[in-house]
Amino acid sequence: MNWQSIYKNGLVSAGEAVSSVKSGDLIYVSGNASTPTILLDALARHVESDQLKDITVSHAVLAGSDRLKQAEKDGRIIHRSFFVGSADRDAVNMQSGYIPIHLHRIPV
Repeated sequence: MNWQSIYKNGLVSAGEAVSSVKSGDLIYVSGNASTPTILLDALARHVESDQLKDITVSHAVLAGSDRLKQAEKDGRIIHRSFFVGSADRDAVNMQSGYIPIHLHRIPV
């Protein structure tokens, strides 16, 4: 089997990718240009539809807008930001947290 076949066999939708997330999970999300915006949208829908809670999303700088805003307002998701940017500033100012760290110490 070549690598293209292996790759195609592993493809799933964003909804399927986040379907295993459950209440109490800790998720690390990459930031900047590699912010997985489609997955964050799917995560927000999954959290809302399955009434999940106590999910912590850790990350550095998220690009774009805060796709988890409604789930944060409902207290279902908490940001743990290593570097606060425009996408998560409101969340960090409300109920989420900021963890000061040198950027070179953040896992990739």
